[in-house]
Amino acid sequence: MSKILSTLAQDLYDRGKIDVEECFIDGTFASAKKGVVELARLKRGKGSKLMAVANSTGLPIAMSVGCASPYEVTLVETTLAAGFISDPPRRVIADRAYDSDPLDKRLSEKGIELIAPHKRNRSKAAPQDGRVLRRYERRRKVER
Repeated sequence: MSKILSTLAQDLYDRGKIDVEECFIDGTFASAKKGVVELARLKRGKGSKLMAVANSTGLPIAMSVGCASPYEVTLVETTLAAGFISDPPRRVIADRAYDSDPLDKRLSEKGIELIAPHKRNRSKAAPQDGRVLRRYERRRKVER
C-alpha cells in the first residue's frame, strides 16, 4: 500500500500537482483493541501513535505509525523521512506541542522552517512574528 501511495504522490509531484511549499503536521493516539499490542509498549496505555503530514490542499504527503509512548515532537523527523515524495516541505506548520528549539534547529539545518505557536510556559523574551503565525490558522487541513 505504501509503495502505491508513494508512486502516485511522486507522479503528481513531478507533474506539478502537489505543492509542498507549506505543509501541516499532527499526530493522534489510537488505542489497541482486543489485545493487539504489537506497537503498544508504553506507559500511557496500549495503543499506537499515528502521525500525518498534509500539504496546503489537505492531501497526505507523509504518514507514520509507531508506539504511543514518545511525544509527537520526537516523531517529526521520522514522519517527514517516511514521506511519499522525494523533496521535503519548505515550511511545516504545527500546534503548540511542537514548539521546541532543538527540533527547530534540526529542521532548519535541512532547509525546513517550523512554524508553531510558543508554549505558554515559554519565556516572553522572544516574541513571535504575527505575520508568520497567521499561517497557523490554516492548520485545520491536517486536523480533518
